[in-house]
Amino acid sequence: MRRVFRAFISIFVCSAVFFTLFGCQQPTTGTTTSTSAAWSYSASSPVDEVSADTLTLTITGDDLSGKVLYLAKVNPTSSAISSSYTRYVSATTGLSSNISSSSAKSITTVSDSAPESAVSDRGNIENFIPPQTFGGTESFDSVSSAERSVVTPSASVTQLEPEAGTTTKSIYIDQDSDISTFASASATCEAVGTYCYVWVVNDYLADTASGDKVNQAVAEAFAEKFDAMYPMIRNVFGDESDEIYYKYSSSGWSTEDMDMLSDTGTKVNIVIYDIGGGDSSNGSIVGYFYAKDYYPNESDLIKTSSVSYSTSDARYYSNEGKYFYIDSYFANEIIDTTYSTLAHEFQHMIDWNTKDMAQSLSPSTWYNEMMSMLCEDMMQSYLGIDDSDSPKGRLPTFNQYYRYVGLEYNSSSTSYTVVSYATAYAFGAWCARQFGGAALISKISQNDSVDTASVVNAVNAINGTNYTISDLLKMYAEACVFNTSDTSYTYPTFNQDAAQTLTYSSSSYAYPMTAVNLWNTAYEWTTSSSTYYNTASGSYELGPALYPCTSSYCYDLRPYGFTLHEIGTASSDTVTVTFSSTGASDEDMYIFVQ
Repeated sequence: MRRVFRAFISIFVCSAVFFTLFGCQQPTTGTTTSTSAAWSYSASSPVDEVSADTLTLTITGDDLSGKVLYLAKVNPTSSAISSSYTRYVSATTGLSSNISSSSAKSITTVSDSAPESAVSDRGNIENFIPPQTFGGTESFDSVSSAERSVVTPSASVTQLEPEAGTTTKSIYIDQDSDISTFASASATCEAVGTYCYVWVVNDYLADTASGDKVNQAVAEAFAEKFDAMYPMIRNVFGDESDEIYYKYSSSGWSTEDMDMLSDTGTKVNIVIYDIGGGDSSNGSIVGYFYAKDYYPNESDLIKTSSVSYSTSDARYYSNEGKYFYIDSYFANEIIDTTYSTLAHEFQHMIDWNTKDMAQSLSPSTWYNEMMSMLCEDMMQSYLGIDDSDSPKGRLPTFNQYYRYVGLEYNSSSTSYTVVSYATAYAFGAWCARQFGGAALISKISQNDSVDTASVVNAVNAINGTNYTISDLLKMYAEACVFNTSDTSYTYPTFNQDAAQTLTYSSSSYAYPMTAVNLWNTAYEWTTSSSTYYNTASGSYELGPALYPCTSSYCYDLRPYGFTLHEIGTASSDTVTVTFSSTGASDEDMYIFVQ
């Protein structure tokens, strides 16, 4: 199975997986719970929050018998909670069976090791994230203000008027799979669009598209797709910047009109070549956006002898303009995915403006990747892409491995990175379908916050609510447990079409985002190992993983993450559940009855 990667650059910090690196929080008090509580279950009230001081919960209800009880443990904070401080069920009465018995789903055999890398083709797509600081630190921070140079070009550069198949220019492209070294290469403009130029590096241009060589027809197809999507995406996400950083002084960087430095003006440049340089013709990265191109390169950085970019600073090799890059091999082999990548990378370019340049905000990797995958999601229908080739192809990975990564970006291994994309997309996909579709995405993209605050603020702005991140995570966990069409309770769910209240008027495209049934076989667990085969259902497991709720199955609660546990099936209309006596004060716990 081929691994496929995509990449962009923004202001991100990679996360490590081990709680010692994350600094898992300890309980604030470590107090022992001793109180008893009661809850009257009904079909219209199937969820109860377990108070931090509750030791024993008595559940009653006329139709409780035969229902299945679940425990959701949720972390509403940005720090991981160690497994040592998550609570569990120590005893029960009134249950006929529970998941720790021999009839349990086969998830009980999963070890506490890293998630397997055997995931679906789409699930293996991940983004390469170059470092925010380009050269390690801002190159000029140690220079006195008197020495800091002002970059003031006397006039705009001469603008190109490219002709397809004729005009050439030099473009810096990467030379290794880490996207850490660059060299100038000659490229030919093979397509001129309304909003873009498509350049093909000459070494990867041929009369017939094959392997890592593309022809003019491929370039023209990219220009056509991007031109059609360009105004549709801007209608939702906002605009990319038409300005470029050009001056660095004691107060930092200043901007000027793009054509001050860019010879292609405000058009987007799509550059096609074998990304990764040193690796084989099939490459490993399908595309990326790198914000280095929004800075002057070394040649145009007017400076004193004391001020200069380091050669390890990617801005040294800026192409000075709006650029993103597509792999030539994948442009031939997975054309639908590369079309979707155009939308994905363009969102990153817009986000660089709306959050970083315009507001000096620093969005986290998981948040920015979530937004790019939602961009793909809302453009899927227009592009005619199958679910398996869309971000929905990540949901099998989410179902099986959600507990390993919360709302965070973990690059400690390929497997954890893959899960990071799956969890980010799943949360965004649920929010979009629950709270407002493209209209919600637009609010998230253009509001004055980032990360969970941005999502919460957008949900409340669209819906007139006052939710917190704890509220959203509670509902999100419900959507991962309740698989029912019962209307007696307003169940949060993935399984509904997103609202279509935002339309691109020129084409009447309303950004459809279709319902997702997490328990459909399309999203069954991704491993082919018989360990995860459920003989009772005759299939691999469906839906988000359910764990036993005993002490042996306490796991770290990742930042803004959760674990889902099956307590058992009620044998009467009265059930008691006794919990462990100590735990982290910030852990939220809920009982769900289905």
